[in-house]
Amino acid sequence: MATITAQDGINLFYKDWGAKTAQPIVWHLIENRLQLRPMNAMASL
Repeated sequence: MATITAQDGINLFYKDWGAKTAQPIVWHLIENRLQLRPMNAMASL
């Protein structure tokens, strides 16, 4: 498994699917955003 260890000790997983000359695409997940989805679904009932 390919990982990078950050300065705070957290391991970040990555997967290389592209050519060496391709521009990398990086995104992050926000935990709070994921928690809003069930609440929005309940509000529409």
